[in-house]
Amino acid sequence: MKKKRNNCLNFLKGISCIGVVLMHCSFPEPFGKYISYLCMFAVPIFFMISGYFSYYDNREIVKSKLPKKMLHILRLIIISEMFYGIWMVLKKHLWLKEVSIEIHSPAIIGKLFIGTFFNGTLWFLYALFWSYVVLYIINKFDLYKIAYKLSPMILVAHVVFRTYVKSLPWYNVIFFRNFIFYGLPFVMVGNYIHKSKEIVCEKITNKMCLIGTVFGICLTVVEYLTSRQALDFYIGTIIMSCVMFIYAIKNPEHKINSILCRIGDKLSLYIYVLHILVIEILTEIEDRLNISFFDWIKPIVVILISITLAYVCKFIFTLKSRKEVINYGKN
Repeated sequence: MKKKRNNCLNFLKGISCIGVVLMHCSFPEPFGKYISYLCMFAVPIFFMISGYFSYYDNREIVKSKLPKKMLHILRLIIISEMFYGIWMVLKKHLWLKEVSIEIHSPAIIGKLFIGTFFNGTLWFLYALFWSYVVLYIINKFDLYKIAYKLSPMILVAHVVFRTYVKSLPWYNVIFFRNFIFYGLPFVMVGNYIHKSKEIVCEKITNKMCLIGTVFGICLTVVEYLTSRQALDFYIGTIIMSCVMFIYAIKNPEHKINSILCRIGDKLSLYIYVLHILVIEILTEIEDRLNISFFDWIKPIVVILISITLAYVCKFIFTLKSRKEVINYGKN
């Protein structure tokens, strides 16, 4: 039986991957800053989706499924790092760009746990991989209740503590942008929503989701204006991300926009990996041609090119998969 797609969730994935691009390639300020804050739900949504689809009623199924998910992410990490490693070498020779990478043992160990070697945005894949590893342990020893209770507390602590230490000289973003204080808590939130799906969908109405989204946006604005600290997410972001995710789970048939649904379903992962390459190339062209007006159209161009490249990659990998199936059948 063919698995039924959640159109609304795919739409949410679509706008989330576009949001990630806009956070890394924003419009000129102050407009670009406002858009970036509105898009902060994107990364939490992807973590929650991963946690949601990692839940099964039977712990033995989780035990058999999670290693496959881990292997899939590990392969993606290796391919992405190799791709951007080659790109780093090309930049050095084509554009005479200075590149450096720490190769001493402490740095390598840190990068393996936190990421990354060649592309800072790949930290998400590292965080997701280690979140799956910890989730495997949680499942093995049935530590779900503890994990569910700790996760929201860790997310709130992340916001509060990071707000106060960000201005200190020893602060480093990797202390917070990792699987412990970012990835795993959101993965567990998504996992819990799946576990309590019937209760959550019954008690939280669509109207409450809408109000929660607006409240989350307003609270995020207040938090920023009060703290004057730019964070990856705020308490308002947590609320906004959760209610948007719950709305998508409650309304699987709500398609909203077919193009964004298809992007979310088929291309979001490719866009995530490729968009930094597109940004760097366009930035270099912009610098060399000294185009002053390009900042306003650059994010749109990056999105369009990233989608095109993602579609090409998806098409190539689909052909490769079909060829492997045909060859396997012949054998």
